[in-house]
Amino acid sequence: MVENSQGEGVLFLVMNRFLALAVFAVVLLGCRGPGGPMERAGRGVDNAVYDVGTGIKRTGQKIQRAAE
Repeated sequence: MVENSQGEGVLFLVMNRFLALAVFAVVLLGCRGPGGPMERAGRGVDNAVYDVGTGIKRTGQKIQRAAE
């Protein structure tokens, strides 16, 4: 199903990673730390989006290298 050399299925992998990180961020709401629950949730979502963006960038670079 996933063929990274052609880019098929990459969006599926990225979305799965984002959802997993979002669930992880929600689970962390009960943990101690600075800020309220909404601030911690926002920070977790920000980090998840950043990680997904980094993954997309790396995947794009791999696709470009494969195309060369």
